[in-house]
Amino acid sequence: MDKHHIVAGLDLGTSKVSVVIAEVSPEKKINIIGVGESSSEGMRHGVVINLEKTINSIKTAVHDAQVMAGIEIGPICVAVTGEHIKGMASKGVISIGSRNEGITNADVERVRESAKGIAIPTEREIIHTLTQDFIVDNQPNIVDPVGLMGMRLEAIIYIITGSSLALGNIKKAVERAGLVVDMMVIQSLASSYAVLDSEEMHQGVCLLDIGGGVTNIAIWYGGSLRDIGLVKLGGEAITRDIAMGLATSRTYAEKIKIEKSAAHPSYLDLEEIIEIPGTAGRGPRKINTEKLYDVVEARVEEMLDFSYRRIKRSEYAHNLASGLVVTGGCANLKGILEVGEELFELPMRVGIPTNDLSGMVEAVSSPSFSTCVGLIKYTVMDKEENNVKRIYTSQDTFMDRLKKWISDFF
Repeated sequence: MDKHHIVAGLDLGTSKVSVVIAEVSPEKKINIIGVGESSSEGMRHGVVINLEKTINSIKTAVHDAQVMAGIEIGPICVAVTGEHIKGMASKGVISIGSRNEGITNADVERVRESAKGIAIPTEREIIHTLTQDFIVDNQPNIVDPVGLMGMRLEAIIYIITGSSLALGNIKKAVERAGLVVDMMVIQSLASSYAVLDSEEMHQGVCLLDIGGGVTNIAIWYGGSLRDIGLVKLGGEAITRDIAMGLATSRTYAEKIKIEKSAAHPSYLDLEEIIEIPGTAGRGPRKINTEKLYDVVEARVEEMLDFSYRRIKRSEYAHNLASGLVVTGGCANLKGILEVGEELFELPMRVGIPTNDLSGMVEAVSSPSFSTCVGLIKYTVMDKEENNVKRIYTSQDTFMDRLKKWISDFF
């Protein structure tokens, strides 16, 4: 890695577009040098719904970050999310034979390729292939099989795919904004590397990344990502409910959500009077805080309840010794921890992406920047060590696969 290696992350959210630029030392120390934000009007639930608006939002956020950093960025790492993102586990098996030296790195690559060799629909694209477990002669939970003696090696790989069209539209928007896509990373994985520690990942933890349009779920256990999910509810739903329930504008509803609302009554004086500006020439009205609380509480409980149901469907739902970590913009809502702990009956904390950073740390010291900071950390990690490799799709020919296999070993 060069002495002045520059990396950048782009988060395309429903409510805002964020960019973070960092300088990385040869020791992989991350120094934040630029941050940019803009309102997002062309994205909805992780999908581009208006190309030109998305391009303009990207350009604005990138421009602000580059001005702050005093440099122009090269390839950028982009977060992706949406209902089209799916994960599935696949198992590969190979025979080792009798060897004095035991299992080799070549064997590990061979069994990984065996696990990856599944048919992927032509309309889908592989985003990640992450190793979950190795099994040696029916002995599970092997972290690193290299050097071990055995006759049979198995690997379980978690393959994450997305819609080729949805990913293609994001890439097109980024390229039309004058950038080059270095890699795409699912949002929950990026945020995980920003706010979770290795002990939590090993003991078992669930990440809830609550953004403007969706809630991304990532379940970790044994140091590996085990399951991902998504709920199509986020902070925008709360803002919309406040605007409708209090008959006010979306702009003021967002303001009052940030400044006056809470998901738990312990943070509020329910008798406090709030003045609500009218719309379309109507005069202002006065309400007590209890009405605002009723609106917010109902939506937050629904959002967390849907997340709870999704987590319960996972085979790893009972392996969450470290509880839950909530991040994303909605994690700033007062009282969300209390509501979550009552529902899940597990410890819960807010994830803030400030660990192991220097430079403009205050500029990213909010849960809303977890994804961008996570993209930076993910980019500078050792790619081979973390299995960040693209693999062939069903569109590749047999000869393409054979050439790839040969190039890996020779």
